[in-house]
Amino acid sequence: FFFHFLKTFLHIFPPEHQSRQIYPAAYFLSTCIFSQIHPKQTIPRPSAQTSTHPSSSHLPFPHPTKPLTKASPPTNTMGNSPPSSPRISSSSLDISEQRVPRPPYVDPSGFEMDTNHPEKEGLLLKKSAWMKEWRDRHLILKGGCLFFAKDNVSAPHGCIDLTEASGARPSSGHEFNFKIITNSEDFVLRASSKRSMEEWLAAIRKAMSNCLSRQVYETTYRKMLYDGQMFTKHHHDPVGRFNLNGKKDNSRLVRISPDGQRITWHKAGMNPDTYCDSIDLNSVVAINPGFTTLVFKQTGNRAKEPCCFSIIAKERSLDLECANEATARKWIEGLRALLKYGNILTPSELRQADERLKQEIRQEEERRQLALRKHEKDRNKLKAARERAHRTMHNPNS
Repeated sequence: FFFHFLKTFLHIFPPEHQSRQIYPAAYFLSTCIFSQIHPKQTIPRPSAQTSTHPSSSHLPFPHPTKPLTKASPPTNTMGNSPPSSPRISSSSLDISEQRVPRPPYVDPSGFEMDTNHPEKEGLLLKKSAWMKEWRDRHLILKGGCLFFAKDNVSAPHGCIDLTEASGARPSSGHEFNFKIITNSEDFVLRASSKRSMEEWLAAIRKAMSNCLSRQVYETTYRKMLYDGQMFTKHHHDPVGRFNLNGKKDNSRLVRISPDGQRITWHKAGMNPDTYCDSIDLNSVVAINPGFTTLVFKQTGNRAKEPCCFSIIAKERSLDLECANEATARKWIEGLRALLKYGNILTPSELRQADERLKQEIRQEEERRQLALRKHEKDRNKLKAARERAHRTMHNPNS
């Protein structure tokens, strides 16, 4: 009664001061008056949900502009604190928010592998191969490799090659254990929960299936794409001269460049080192079967639509017609596999690869020159020893 009376009375304040002054002042005055009437009782504190003031419906009481602080958990009658909430694993964090890039993994041969922007990463327990101890490891799944490091910022010190893995399944010893079976050894890991274990198994199995698909690409499509094949190339033709016989030779040899970074097309009989034009594979966005471009709608024959497909890039398209439907389907599958598994590099990555190759060539040349100098030095020593032996034999008194 006192609270609502004082709240109504204090509405004489200006609106901009009501949310700060009405409710704290009303509560304070009503508490003082109520404590004089009933000393052993306390007035219940009004909540923000029961308030009728429009500006305080979404703000905490008594100070709407001050954020609430989290209270400490209460204790039970036995004096023990209630169980804490489960710890959030690093796998649930947004990895894209990391500012500092992680150092690359360096394999025994010295090749560097980037581990940033992975498909999945998180903290797991890994059983050591020698001591059989359980150690905290930050696992990073990227492509066909599962890296492990001591934390999420240091460089990985080990890698599991999933291309050599034959399976991933739950393991005995603990309800959250699972293992990755490879040709050389089995890697045993432990998650923090059943859900985490299932997520990791699903991600690892998906990566393994992608590795198998890459093997299919390497064995089935790679040679076909790099050797190339003759196609009929369609081009922009608003006048309609494309289908006139004998006007122009539209046959082109289409193939992938030797460095695997471009799609090139050549005229029949042209030097393989020269080509009419090319498309950077890094700019290709789709491989579409049928008539999906303006070029095909101008020049295409509907009866041959199943034999046609288009390579769509950011700035242009390459519209090709095959001899039969089976060839078109095989090239569509091969080009899509190339975009997924062909190790296509961006221009900056390609420059870095060229620099590494030049550096390796320089190092190899330095090693060769060093070996030649050492060989020449040994020859001179041997020659000098032979001359001394010859002089000693002919002049024993000297």
